Amino acid sequence: MNMQTQQDTYHRIAKYYERALGKRLAPLRGNIRTFIHYKGHRRILDLCCGTGKQLQMLAAPGMKLWGLDSSRAMLAQAERRPDISYILGDASSIPFREKSFDAVILTLALHEKPLEQQQKILRQAWDCLRPGGHLILADFCRVPSTVRGWIMAKAVLPAIERFAGHEHFANYSSWMKSGALESVIDGFSTRKNLISSHFSGTVAVCSLENEAYDKNVFLSLNKPIG
Repeated sequence: MNMQTQQDTYHRIAKYYERALGKRLAPLRGNIRTFIHYKGHRRILDLCCGTGKQLQMLAAPGMKLWGLDSSRAMLAQAERRPDISYILGDASSIPFREKSFDAVILTLALHEKPLEQQQKILRQAWDCLRPGGHLILADFCRVPSTVRGWIMAKAVLPAIERFAGHEHFANYSSWMKSGALESVIDGFSTRKNLISSHFSGTVAVCSLENEAYDKNVFLSLNKPIG
């Protein structure tokens, strides 16, 4: 779909996004920042970057940062800085060459996309990684076994996702039924690590290392996830 005609589903909430969720997402974003700085990564792409807050947290001397998002309204909220480049675009068709980045970030974005688009985004993200780079995924997990986690996963999160709209909720429901983030992670035949867990275990941050640039890592994603 043409970016100029695509409906911006975030146009009503963009101004309030950080006010509503910024403090709650701060620990998650902080752990991503810590991981990237620990690994010594310098060239970073944040796909579906939203308001750009994660990139602002990563900004430091020597860092080269890019953010891409399909929402003009969300990008309008991003702080303009000389060390961050923002691009309006589709995460399933990104305008970068292969092996361009040390790390690619996808935070709470895959669950709101249909399966086919999820797989396109993952392939695009992986193609952008240099050998030794990391794909960092943060998204909803399978329902935790704890009481607090079960309540969060079964009551709180569905109510929030339903508020985001019918299509968004349908994609979220499909994501959970297909095995959530764990199924995506299992689809990669590469080194993977849990960075941190959040929101009573309903959201995880994981890293996938591009040990040797190998597109065969996606052989298991040729079929539906789950």
